[in-house]
Amino acid sequence: MPILGWHRVVGVAAVIASCSCQSASAKRDELPQPGGEQANGVSFGGSIEDEILADGDFKRAFSLTDLAQSPCLEPGRDGSLLAKGCVSGAVLFGPYGRAPRHSNVVVTLKVEGVKGTTILAADVVSNGGARMHGWVSQLAIPAGEKESIELGASMAAPATDFETRLWNQSKDPSAAFRIVSASIETRGP
Repeated sequence: MPILGWHRVVGVAAVIASCSCQSASAKRDELPQPGGEQANGVSFGGSIEDEILADGDFKRAFSLTDLAQSPCLEPGRDGSLLAKGCVSGAVLFGPYGRAPRHSNVVVTLKVEGVKGTTILAADVVSNGGARMHGWVSQLAIPAGEKESIELGASMAAPATDFETRLWNQSKDPSAAFRIVSASIETRGP
């Protein structure tokens, strides 16, 4: 359904009470898939489960400029990023923020197809990608189409390094797309 010229795609948050996610050995350039390996019995290290994140200790809102970028992204004069010649993998990631227990991380990514059909996915993870909190997978965006990818993650445990990742899953490196904006917000306690 169009909303102000953007199509809305809502990713359902995965609420994780005890981690059921990809194994701790997941590589940064591999997109975790729903229903993948279970992390039962895997220690995620550290004592972040008991860490208390005070309200004033961390930044709660992030934008496109706060995120790390793949070298295939070129900055536009309007603040957008043009993705040309990108191979499959993460093209945008970060901010490696802090989120207290019982908070919600809300992500909005606005993208548009420029050339060919781009296939994108997005997720919210922590612990170096080992703990999955929410995802949207395989969204096809043809040239000229605009999409707003929205997803949320309920943080059952505190995280000191949560990140959102935008994945290019296109097999055609000549496909191009533009990342118009990104907004990541931590809400709640």
